[in-house]
Formats: sequence, C-alpha cells, structure tokens
Amino acid sequence: MIQWSIKTIKLPLRMTWKISRGQFDTKKNFIIEVRDEDHRAFGEVAFPTASPLEDQAHERFSKLLDEEVQSLEGLLNTGLPSPMMFGLTSAFTHLQAQLNNQSLAEYLGQNPREKVPTSFSVPILDASAMKDYIENFNLERFKALKLKISTANPVAPCIELWHQTQKPLRIDANQSFQSTNEVLRWLKKLKGLEIEFIEQPMPAGKVDDYIQLKEESPYPIIGDESITDKVEPDLWQKQFHGVNFKLMKSGSYQNLLAQKKAAQKAGLKTMLGCMVETSLGISGALNLATDFDYYDLDSFLFFKKEPFGKVGEEQGLLSLTL
Repeated sequence: MIQWSIKTIKLPLRMTWKISRGQFDTKKNFIIEVRDEDHRAFGEVAFPTASPLEDQAHERFSKLLDEEVQSLEGLLNTGLPSPMMFGLTSAFTHLQAQLNNQSLAEYLGQNPREKVPTSFSVPILDASAMKDYIENFNLERFKALKLKISTANPVAPCIELWHQTQKPLRIDANQSFQSTNEVLRWLKKLKGLEIEFIEQPMPAGKVDDYIQLKEESPYPIIGDESITDKVEPDLWQKQFHGVNFKLMKSGSYQNLLAQKKAAQKAGLKTMLGCMVETSLGISGALNLATDFDYYDLDSFLFFKKEPFGKVGEEQGLLSLTL
C-alpha cells in the first residue's frame, strides 16, 4: 500500500511579483510525497497568485487520505482543485515510472527536447524601473520577454521594454480589460513594437468579446485563464489563436497531453506555461517539451534560493539536471 504526505514550503522571491490581481514577495507552495516500501516520489502544488485555496490545502489533503486513494483513476475522481490534483497525480505518475524502471518521459511516451527556450517574465512595473530590472536580471540572454501589464498603465512599460531590449514581447494582461473595444484601443498604441502575442486580456467569461477580438486584433490572442482542465478545442478555436497549457491547471500529465493533441488538431498554437513553481514542477513540464510553439517555464528562476536544483538555465535555454 502506498502512503501520502504533504508539506508547505515558503520561498522568498528575487523580485516583488506583481500582476493585475495581486502581488507578493514570498511564494507558498506545497510538496506532495507518495511512497511504498522501496520507492518515493514527489509532486508540487502551486496555486495562482493570491488564491484562497492555499488555506484549504492541508484540510483537503487530509480528506483525501481518509479515502485511501491508491490509483490514478481514483485521484482523478476526487474533485480536488486542479493544482492539488496535479501535485497528487504527478507524484503518483513519477512513482509508477520508477516501478517500471523508466524515466518520466519514457513512461509518458514522450521524447522531449534537450534544450528548451523559455521567455522570461517581467512583472507590472513603471517604465522608469524597466532599465534596472533588465540589468538586474540580465534579460539580454532570453530570446523573448513576457511582460505583465495592468489597465492603469498599459502602454509605457511595453514601449520602454521594447526600446531597451529589442526583444520580441509577449504581453500578458491577466484579464485586466473589460471589453474588446478597450483592448483594441490599447493595441493601436503599441504599433511598431515586435509583439509575438497578447495573452488573456479580458476575463474568461467574455466569450463573445473574445470571438470578436480574435477577428479584429492585429496580434495573435492566447488564452490562459480561459483554459481549465477541460478539453474544449471548439470553444478555444472560436476565441483564440493559441492556448497556454499549464500542468497546475490541467491536473495531470496525461490530461495536458490530451489537451495539447486536441488543440493542435484544431489548428491552434500551443504554449507550455507554468505558475510560480520551483524546479520540481518545471522539471515535470520539461518532460513534455516536444512540439509546443512557445515555452514559458521561467518561474524557478524567481526564487532567491531554489530548493531542488532539477533544472538548469544557460542563455535562456532550460535543461534537466537531475
């Protein structure tokens, strides 16, 4: 019989991580351990910024233990929030790979890239702070940069980051805008910048607005918060040019792979993204890094002292170290 445990980790960040729905200087995540007599494996739980679910994690986990779940199917039927589901299913999947004497990639039938190019994220900043941020984090080594913005100041930081770096920009509004017209007026002011895509500019519930925006936007629109653990390629295709898949939203390796397959069949661009995770979570994602169009797996670089050392980065390229 396998046994489960959970612990909390609190890690100081190298920057104040600020996006439209909140900010923090320390990230609290959870580490799940599953073990039998001879093996042990781990999974990470990383909730979105300022999520109230963090306070429920230990209680929800205790209820799971009462059910003595011993299979992947059982875990998938617990009804837990997706980040908790991933922590559990990933640990269980790692354990099964060990029992089969396989690497995780082999167990999942994947042939991942040895070097994965990631963007690096810039939190909401005033334009005046951009130069120092670029220098402090040596952003020149990344081929693309991802900028968080808010409706309070959505133009100047984009222009300043582009002028300072001449790097392709991925701009993430985290649902800040409330209508298609607002977004379009904003995008007109960004003319002349090299922008790869705009990510989730409006709330997830504004389906009709996204359908209109997809038709009229001068830049590709990528869905993030609109993408849950469901496989909904028809709905995604109506609203977006591409979709951002995160293991913490998909709930399991297996489900993310099913989502990617469905999205690609529908002709959508795909991105493999992350929450603010350590290299434990990012290493899992790298095992799936085969044929995505974009990668945004930089969050383990945000910590002052990253605890696991499972991923290395050199000149913006990520690779597994353990």
